[in-house]
Amino acid sequence: MRRALIVPAGGVGSRLGLATPKLLVPVNGRPMIEHLFALYATSVDAVAIVVSPAALERTREIVARAHILIELFVQEQATGMLDAILLARPAIERWRPRRVWITWADQIAIHPATVARLSASSEGEREPLVAMPTCRSAQPYVHLVRDDRDEIVGVLHRREGDAMPEVGEGDA
Repeated sequence: MRRALIVPAGGVGSRLGLATPKLLVPVNGRPMIEHLFALYATSVDAVAIVVSPAALERTREIVARAHILIELFVQEQATGMLDAILLARPAIERWRPRRVWITWADQIAIHPATVARLSASSEGEREPLVAMPTCRSAQPYVHLVRDDRDEIVGVLHRREGDAMPEVGEGDA
């Protein structure tokens, strides 16, 4: 298997102020998770989705219509993004992909050309240890701190009370 995608979506969408988990929020008539399937369909071989208990049944219905290998994992309590990612570990160990990609449920506006460049970056002889699309924005929520060699050496988070730059670089 070339690549597997993990979608940690175990939250309940509280920051959106909705009663719907984020991956099920409709955008242009389809739940966000369906947009992700379409975006990554030609780049990954399997998807592990981590959902909250509230999203499980509806996500199962959506997954049943998808044309890709998908496994669901339930995050019983929202204990953080890393915990959600680690819940998908059994699938990753079974699938044994060459690369594991991670994207958030609301990252549906990533341009297909960006996904294609990400795919190309993981095909060569010198595959990067980490590859992800980033963007610069004013008043960032997350900021990637780089050293003088342009390597990421830290991550600042607005919600953690870190001092944020006016313009920063974050995950897309």
